[in-house]
Amino acid sequence: MFLLSLIWAWTAWNVYRPYRRSPELIGVISFIFGVIVGEFGLHVIALEVALTLLIILFGELSGVGDALGLTIALASWLAIGVFYFRAL
Repeated sequence: MFLLSLIWAWTAWNVYRPYRRSPELIGVISFIFGVIVGEFGLHVIALEVALTLLIILFGELSGVGDALGLTIALASWLAIGVFYFRAL
Protein backbone atom coordinates (compact mmCIF):
# COMPACT_ATOMS: atom_id res chain seq x y z
CA MET A 1 0.00 0.00 0.00
CA PHE A 2 2.84 2.36 0.80
CA LEU A 3 4.46 2.19 -2.66
CA LEU A 4 1.09 2.44 -4.37
CA SER A 5 0.21 5.53 -2.35
CA LEU A 6 3.53 7.13 -3.31
CA ILE A 7 2.61 6.68 -6.97
CA TRP A 8 -0.78 8.24 -6.30
CA ALA A 9 0.87 11.11 -4.43
CA TRP A 10 3.15 11.70 -7.42
CA THR A 11 0.14 11.92 -9.74
CA ALA A 12 -1.46 14.49 -7.42
CA TRP A 13 1.79 16.45 -7.23
CA ASN A 14 2.15 16.23 -11.00
CA VAL A 15 -1.20 17.93 -11.52
CA TYR A 16 0.05 20.98 -9.63
CA ARG A 17 3.71 20.92 -10.67
CA PRO A 18 4.27 19.11 -13.99
CA TYR A 19 7.80 18.30 -15.11
CA ARG A 20 9.07 20.93 -17.57
CA ARG A 21 12.80 20.35 -17.94
CA SER A 22 14.85 18.02 -20.05
CA PRO A 23 14.71 15.17 -20.99
CA GLU A 24 11.58 15.83 -22.96
CA LEU A 25 10.32 12.23 -22.73
CA ILE A 26 9.74 12.63 -19.00
CA GLY A 27 7.90 15.87 -19.74
CA VAL A 28 5.61 14.07 -22.18
CA ILE A 29 4.88 11.34 -19.62
CA SER A 30 4.23 14.01 -17.00
CA PHE A 31 1.86 15.79 -19.38
CA ILE A 32 -0.09 12.62 -20.15
CA PHE A 33 -0.55 11.73 -16.49
CA GLY A 34 -1.40 15.34 -15.67
CA VAL A 35 -4.13 15.46 -18.30
CA ILE A 36 -5.63 12.16 -17.22
CA VAL A 37 -5.63 12.99 -13.51
CA GLY A 38 -6.62 16.62 -14.03
CA GLU A 39 -9.52 15.95 -16.38
CA PHE A 40 -10.80 12.74 -14.81
CA GLY A 41 -10.06 13.60 -11.19
CA LEU A 42 -13.20 12.11 -9.67
CA HIS A 43 -12.79 8.93 -11.72
CA VAL A 44 -9.18 8.58 -10.61
CA ILE A 45 -10.17 9.07 -6.97
CA ALA A 46 -12.96 6.48 -7.30
CA LEU A 47 -10.55 3.97 -8.86
CA GLU A 48 -7.94 4.54 -6.16
CA VAL A 49 -10.55 4.22 -3.39
CA ALA A 50 -11.80 0.97 -4.94
CA LEU A 51 -8.25 -0.42 -5.07
CA THR A 52 -7.69 0.61 -1.46
CA LEU A 53 -10.92 -1.07 -0.39
CA LEU A 54 -9.80 -4.26 -2.16
CA ILE A 55 -6.50 -4.12 -0.31
CA ILE A 56 -8.34 -3.71 2.99
CA LEU A 57 -10.86 -6.43 2.09
CA PHE A 58 -8.12 -8.98 1.43
CA GLY A 59 -6.44 -8.10 4.73
CA GLU A 60 -3.26 -6.73 3.21
CA LEU A 61 -3.33 -3.50 5.22
CA SER A 62 -1.24 -3.86 8.37
CA GLY A 63 1.60 -2.10 10.08
CA VAL A 64 2.91 1.42 10.31
CA GLY A 65 4.04 1.57 6.68
CA ASP A 66 0.56 0.76 5.39
CA ALA A 67 -1.02 3.23 7.81
CA LEU A 68 1.35 5.89 6.50
CA GLY A 69 0.50 4.83 2.96
CA LEU A 70 -3.21 5.19 3.68
CA THR A 71 -2.59 8.69 5.07
CA ILE A 72 -0.62 9.63 1.96
CA ALA A 73 -3.40 8.24 -0.24
CA LEU A 74 -6.03 10.28 1.61
CA ALA A 75 -3.94 13.43 1.16
CA SER A 76 -3.51 12.76 -2.56
CA TRP A 77 -7.26 12.22 -2.97
CA LEU A 78 -7.90 15.51 -1.24
CA ALA A 79 -5.36 17.30 -3.45
CA ILE A 80 -6.86 15.84 -6.64
CA GLY A 81 -10.37 16.73 -5.46
CA VAL A 82 -9.37 20.31 -4.68
CA PHE A 83 -7.72 20.65 -8.08
CA TYR A 84 -10.74 19.20 -9.86
CA PHE A 85 -13.29 21.47 -8.18
CA ARG A 86 -11.13 24.56 -8.57
CA ALA A 87 -10.86 23.80 -12.29
CA LEU A 88 -14.64 23.83 -12.67
